[in-house]
Amino acid sequence: MSDPDGPAPRSTVKGVYEMLWDCAYCDARELLGRTHRYCPGCGAPQDPAKRYFPPEGKETVASAAYDGADRTCPACQTSTGAKSKHCAHCGAPLDGAKEVARVQAPLAPKPVAPPPPAKKKESNWFLLTVGGLLLLTCLTVGLVNSMGDGSSGGSGGVSTTVEATVTAHEWVREVDVEALVDRDVEAWCDEVAPAAVVTARTQQARGSRKVPDGESCTLRNVDRGDGTFEKREDCQPKFRDEPVLAERCTVREQGWKVVRTETRRGAATAAAEWPSLTTAEGRERAGARRESWALVLQVPGRQVRCTMATEARWRSVKDGEVRTVARGGLLDGKPCSF
Repeated sequence: MSDPDGPAPRSTVKGVYEMLWDCAYCDARELLGRTHRYCPGCGAPQDPAKRYFPPEGKETVASAAYDGADRTCPACQTSTGAKSKHCAHCGAPLDGAKEVARVQAPLAPKPVAPPPPAKKKESNWFLLTVGGLLLLTCLTVGLVNSMGDGSSGGSGGVSTTVEATVTAHEWVREVDVEALVDRDVEAWCDEVAPAAVVTARTQQARGSRKVPDGESCTLRNVDRGDGTFEKREDCQPKFRDEPVLAERCTVREQGWKVVRTETRRGAATAAAEWPSLTTAEGRERAGARRESWALVLQVPGRQVRCTMATEARWRSVKDGEVRTVARGGLLDGKPCSF
């Protein structure tokens, strides 16, 4: 996007040159589009549809005067200059005669992306080794599951559940203690209150703006329709991002910060209470509170702890109860799967 106050796109004519055409009736080649209305070799009229742009470096300069595009005689289909009232070839009036079609400059070919590199084929020994390792891993995991978490089912397969005995209840309650402390915060200086204590000022980027940074130009050929063409330079302005600097202030202010955490823990036989707090009046306060409820489960060969979502659900399970739990859920700290 260009800056409204920046440079605008521009198009400049760098020169006017004659188109070329080849006679279809004799060997005459590279005839001039405006100069040779008829073939100097055989007299055949020029066909505007056969005009073409000369190759780079072989242009012939033409007069810049321009009367308009040639028109095609409706009687004999010969092209005649725009100022003519009658066809120069057959004399027919040119009232309502249409302009000749312009020749379009060829488009630059699109770059062809290189083909992607061929994938290296893995050798058979590598694939066999990977397959063997995967098979060995699966067998090892299955053996550990069958030995560590219980008995097999009646059909001989590994059971997906295991019986767990509730052996204990545990709870934890925590309270953060916050203190009123001095702290440094940053803000744009024009947004700081007049009474604020400013300890430092720096220049920092606060957004950016577009600034002119030259042009990107391309040349193109434009058929004028009268046997000549313009070599036109089209230029688009380029812009770059330039940071907009502003003053950034470091402000000293008071704010609450967690300085310690008080914790209380116990079992179901003790009342689940919050820890008692001793805070400095006016300088400290109680902050966020957290609590957790856990059951200790005995499963074949080991103990695990799982958590309950609420105190009510935690107390609804009694010590000594046997629960069926999913084998995959026997991980410390995970929610209880019952």
